[in-house]
Amino acid sequence: MGCTFLVAARGGSGNPTAGFEKVELTDGDFQVQSPFNVPESQRFQYRNGVRTFWVHRNDKPFNTATHTNPRSEVRLRGHDYSSGVWQFEGYGYIPSGTSGASVMQIHNQEGAAHSTVLMLHVYNGVLRFYSGAEVEPDIYNRWFRLNVVHNVRTSTVTVYVDGKHKFGTSVTPSDSYYFKFGVYMQHHDQSSCMESRWTNVTLYRHISITSRRDRSRPVLVSILIFFDYFPCIDFMADNEVAKKAAEDVEAAAAAAALALLTGGYDLFIPYLLVYVVTGHKFSTHHWLCVARSPVFNAELFHSMKESDVAAGVVGIGDMEA
Repeated sequence: MGCTFLVAARGGSGNPTAGFEKVELTDGDFQVQSPFNVPESQRFQYRNGVRTFWVHRNDKPFNTATHTNPRSEVRLRGHDYSSGVWQFEGYGYIPSGTSGASVMQIHNQEGAAHSTVLMLHVYNGVLRFYSGAEVEPDIYNRWFRLNVVHNVRTSTVTVYVDGKHKFGTSVTPSDSYYFKFGVYMQHHDQSSCMESRWTNVTLYRHISITSRRDRSRPVLVSILIFFDYFPCIDFMADNEVAKKAAEDVEAAAAAAALALLTGGYDLFIPYLLVYVVTGHKFSTHHWLCVARSPVFNAELFHSMKESDVAAGVVGIGDMEA
């Protein structure tokens, strides 16, 4: 089986998965795609935890309905995504001689204007972003740890090899995405046989997305506290500044609620402050204030005389409680 039979030690350092939560994968999530004209076992093998993929330059596509290049790869199914921050991790091995092949992809939904937002190609021992930027030299004949992070909101991808940041770029957004790995022949510099091996393939999601239900309560409490402790502004309805402040308060709380719904609520981590209005104290959280009000922003991040942020106290001397 395969093209070559070289062995090397597995290496790696660092932890790009910090702050992420592992996604449970089953064997059924690993859907193999291989040339339709030969048995799958002649282009793919799964043994002792290692998936080995290989194709020949003159192989057929993976089905009769497509005219794409030959491939032997896995499509991770059941875990398509359209939001959040997702990460692929796997230990890969590319034998010397393999060239002109994609070994890992982030694929767009079927029918998208562009098929992928990321492909990692191997050309003559160098791992590249498509056929362009070098990601990792001297990739042959060694186990390497590959981590690929896709932030959907910012439309960025980041690549780590052996725990070290190697590449990052902005990408064209699409509606949904999924991961693939193996070998998929490209359009130039192909070797007669292309092979890659993979083990310990895992998916991760960023915790701020996956544990939204668990972490939503502090944000909701913050919003409730915010509304509970700022009615003091309402009784100054004849004060235009107070009216504007009240609007800012409501907008800030709305921004926090929106953050809760979109997964960005880490920006609203509670930080307790005490506002003193003519001797009366009102507690709130500073991110909720800063979110909308330039007045609060100046108090908390600039040297306004009313502020003693280090002590957690902000005085408002020109209002009555």
